[in-house]
Amino acid sequence: MKILTLVKHELRILNEDPSGIVMFLIFPTILILLMGFLFSNMYDGELVNSYDFYGVTMTFFVAMMGSVIGAASFLQEKLKGR
Repeated sequence: MKILTLVKHELRILNEDPSGIVMFLIFPTILILLMGFLFSNMYDGELVNSYDFYGVTMTFFVAMMGSVIGAASFLQEKLKGR
């Protein structure tokens, strides 16, 4: 049940600070679309195109950002006081 409390706390933080939503959803989407368009002539194969390649790359990028944000949330002053 303590994990549920932490999840609720993280969702409240995301609602208070929309920069997390921008970092996890909007920024990677813009990068995938931009890089896929710019390098579309380099990946002109049947199996993999540039959007596939950069989509997988951004998935790893978002996973790394998630680990950093999760660790930083435990260092917040609001959580330390409890």
